[in-house]
Amino acid sequence: MVELGFTKCKSKYGVYVQVVASDITLIYLYVDDLLVTGNNINNMKKFTQLMIKGFEMTHLGNLSHCLGMELIRIEKGIILHQEKYAKEVLKRFRMFESNSATSLVKENLKLEKGGEEEKVDATLFKHIVGLLRYLCNSRPDIGFSVGLVSRYMDDPLISHMKVTRRILKYLNAPINYGFFFPSSLEDNDVVITC
Repeated sequence: MVELGFTKCKSKYGVYVQVVASDITLIYLYVDDLLVTGNNINNMKKFTQLMIKGFEMTHLGNLSHCLGMELIRIEKGIILHQEKYAKEVLKRFRMFESNSATSLVKENLKLEKGGEEEKVDATLFKHIVGLLRYLCNSRPDIGFSVGLVSRYMDDPLISHMKVTRRILKYLNAPINYGFFFPSSLEDNDVVITC
């Protein structure tokens, strides 16, 4: 990549950037997949052709799925969401058909480490919290609550599992939330809406 004029990103592993005048090309390398994006379609095509010549690979076209995230192209921009992933998580823990919660955490909730409460299966708790942490990529609305239960992964109690189950129930109502990235901005302000 460096030989092609790309610079390795210092803060994110597997990301390479090439800037030529006002043209930017970004490459994201994950195991055996390459994600190529940028603001100049010709530069992206040129890079893709170089990779196909040099390596045995297949061009899969425009990105629609990546690491559990779905991208939908519409006329006004791109929508990024994890609806399918969220449904799979809910089905895995038999919560897909459950009633929805309207809030993530009960008001004035006090969680504590240790205590007299019964403990729950730490492996199961860590598994659920790990899946929820990944879902935070497109659902910042659950970020605080997931961070809250993450504090108790070493010794989870029933009260911690109840909060985790409530987060899962909350996901049931607005399951199709995501980000909208507009294709053009009139006033050059960045806008991310959920």
